Amino acid sequence: MLVPLSADIGKQIEALADGRSLPPTTFFSGWTEITAEQPIDINFMLEIPTSRTMNMVVLSKAATNSVDFA
Repeated sequence: MLVPLSADIGKQIEALADGRSLPPTTFFSGWTEITAEQPIDINFMLEIPTSRTMNMVVLSKAATNSVDFA
């Protein structure tokens, strides 16, 4: 997730967790299921260039009821 420096990151994460829409200045690439043995690259391709400095937030959640996630 890319969030403007001036945004409240906690509120952005709460909105995402609650299924609410994110502001147009926040970009979320979606969830991808991976395993511990699988290397992953993190890339963002923006449709429109942004001139502001952003925070990149890496989020994770358990894919099932498992607690094995990072």
